[in-house]
Amino acid sequence: DLEIYHDGNDSYIDDAGVGSLLIRTTSNSNVSIKSSSAFMAKFMTGDAVELYYNNSKKLETLTDGIKVTGLIETSGIPLQQVFNNTATAQIVNGNSSTALTFSQITVPTKRSSSLLVYHYTISGEVDAQRGQCFYRLFYSTNSNMSGEQQVNGNAFQGNSPNVSDGDFSDSGFFTFINPVSAGTTIYVRLHYLQSNPSGSVEFNQQGLTSQPSGTSNISAFRVEELT
Repeated sequence: DLEIYHDGNDSYIDDAGVGSLLIRTTSNSNVSIKSSSAFMAKFMTGDAVELYYNNSKKLETLTDGIKVTGLIETSGIPLQQVFNNTATAQIVNGNSSTALTFSQITVPTKRSSSLLVYHYTISGEVDAQRGQCFYRLFYSTNSNMSGEQQVNGNAFQGNSPNVSDGDFSDSGFFTFINPVSAGTTIYVRLHYLQSNPSGSVEFNQQGLTSQPSGTSNISAFRVEELT
C-alpha cells in the first residue's frame, strides 16, 4: 500500500491509492517539504500553510483568507487591461500614411512572450471621399515613438471607405506576442493610410471648432495582456 525508498538518484513516497496519504505531526513542530535546500511548502501546526517557488513564498493562508505575492492568473482573465478614451482631434488629408497620435497607449508589460491584444474603435467624419483606407499597428520602447516598428504584417480596412461628408466608426483588433522583456514599458499606436489624394478625414471631430451641431464622436482603445 505504501513504499518509501531511494533509487540512487531520487527519493520517493509511493501511495497505492488505498485511502488518503496523510503527513502529520503529534507535536507542535511544523511539517516542511524541501527540494535540496529550497522550501516547496510549509504546514504549520494548527496555523498557516505556505507554498513556495524557488524558495520564495508565493501563497500563504491567513485567518480571514489568503495572501498571494506576485501575479495571479486565472483562465480567461487578462494579466492586465489598459484603456484610453480620447476626443483629441486630428485631420488627415491626401493619401499619405499618418501616425494617429491620439491612439497611443502606454503598456508596462508584465510577462515576456505574453499575448497582447490591441482593440480600437475610432470615430470621425469624412469630408471628402477617402477611398481605400487601412490601419496598421506600431510599437516603440520610447515614449516619443522613436524607432517604432510594425508589430506584424496585418492591415485592417476601415468601414465605408468611399462615404463623402458623413460620420464613420472603424473598429477592429490586432494580436501580437510581447516583443520586449517582462517589466519593459512599450508604447503602441495606429498608423492610418487612405488612397484618395483628395480625401479629407476628421478624426474625433467634436474637438474641432467646426464640428457639426450635436456631434459626439470619440475614440476608444484597449490593450489586454494575456498569458
